[in-house]
Amino acid sequence: MNLSLLESAPIAQVRATEGRRDPLGVRLAAWIEGRTGCRLAGFQRRFFRGAFKRGILKAALTGPRGLSKSSMSGWLLGATLDPGAPLYRPNGESVLLAGSIEQARACFSFMKQVCTGPEYRWIDTAQRLGVAHRRAGTRVRVISSDAKRAFGLVGARLVVGDEPASWQARGGKLMYDALETTGGKSEMTLILIGTRAPAEPPHWWLDLLDLGSTPGVYVQRHEAARDDSGEVADWDTWPVIRAAHPMVGVNPNLKPKIAQELRDARLSDDNRARFISYRLNVPIRPASEVLFTVPQWKRVEGRPLGPRAGRPIVGLDIGSTRSWSAAVVLWESLRCEVVMSVPGVPNLAAREKADGVPVGTYQGLVDDGVLHVDEGRRVARVDALMDRVMKHDPILVVADRYRIAEVSDAVAGRCPVMGRVTRWQESTDDLQRCRQVGLDEGLSVDPAAVQSFRVALAESAVESDGSGNFRLAKGRGDRSRQDLLQALVLACGRVPRRNADRGPGYAVA
Repeated sequence: MNLSLLESAPIAQVRATEGRRDPLGVRLAAWIEGRTGCRLAGFQRRFFRGAFKRGILKAALTGPRGLSKSSMSGWLLGATLDPGAPLYRPNGESVLLAGSIEQARACFSFMKQVCTGPEYRWIDTAQRLGVAHRRAGTRVRVISSDAKRAFGLVGARLVVGDEPASWQARGGKLMYDALETTGGKSEMTLILIGTRAPAEPPHWWLDLLDLGSTPGVYVQRHEAARDDSGEVADWDTWPVIRAAHPMVGVNPNLKPKIAQELRDARLSDDNRARFISYRLNVPIRPASEVLFTVPQWKRVEGRPLGPRAGRPIVGLDIGSTRSWSAAVVLWESLRCEVVMSVPGVPNLAAREKADGVPVGTYQGLVDDGVLHVDEGRRVARVDALMDRVMKHDPILVVADRYRIAEVSDAVAGRCPVMGRVTRWQESTDDLQRCRQVGLDEGLSVDPAAVQSFRVALAESAVESDGSGNFRLAKGRGDRSRQDLLQALVLACGRVPRRNADRGPGYAVA
């Protein structure tokens, strides 16, 4: 195959000649180095080799901020424009998908490193960004991550998606679905490059990364290793940082900047979350956006279980058809026990599938004795739940005022029932009190309830109204199971502050 034919062939045909020449990814790396005058890092060479290996139609690269991801996107697109580049095709079109016009301009700045001269016509307006080779007719256009812009992609031979985690929440998924369908109809190659954050599960980008390389798909990940609980051990040590961020030893300007961010991260939980999310590529929510961070909750779990002393306070969250009902029994020693119920229709397996949780998660809670299935019913009975709760002889039951009539009927005068309003101010007070009980006053959790709290913590969030008020929210919308945390917050909100001289215990007026 002569050079002129090779240069005009689709990428898939170019790959077919690799047995006679250097692989396409190797030639691509050599071309970039020749144009930029810089030597590529080892991980960049590896990605180009893997992404353009024979049979690969989709490739994904994820890594921390500062990994030169935007430069790689720009260089890839530039290699489709230049008649002497390995990815060139006359009259061919390539597409850059970006979450914003500003991010697209960042990629284009690196494209200009490898595509220089008067033969290129650049378009840069407030609404439009693109470039074309005047003589060859090749072009690169930019579209947003809105699926409405996916029409016409069938003609593109290379689509580069920059920072997929920042694409529109719904439109980004629809765009990816459109690309998947288009890819099956043409010889299009899809390249996705970005960090994991700010995407949160469930998210198609995270699912793609976690699935890893499969037939036709190449995935390369650069991120810190996580333990069984999802935490990054020794996150603030340089060996861990270097292992997650291969550019630290390559870019001399990067290490001082990361060192300053590391100092800030050691002083603030929010800065710590930001550092781990973006510099180690392991997304975690800032401490202000969760009820308890994973290290904080580990301390709670590690405390010796207090005794069943006195009469407990019960926090109660009553659910409807899809929701669960949860009760937290909080003793004077701050020993925490859990009673939950769920309707039997649909069954647990169907609920796990609908909620997108691993198979067996909910059955495990049943086996632990904290979750009870109200078989044959689409709405769990409040009185059945309260009969189990009342066996502990509580001194007070506190519940959301919205369902207080049903709770009062089920309690039937066996103890006082308090209806708690959940406006922003009241929610803020209860959340702050719950954190204080958990962090400073010795909250301990029954081992049987540990897994149920872990599930709830992973699926909840704390949202702000922008005026310093907070309330508990569902981290995954209707698929979240945060009912248990709402019950905990209600119970802790009624626990008076302890007097150090008098020791444990409380009294309810």
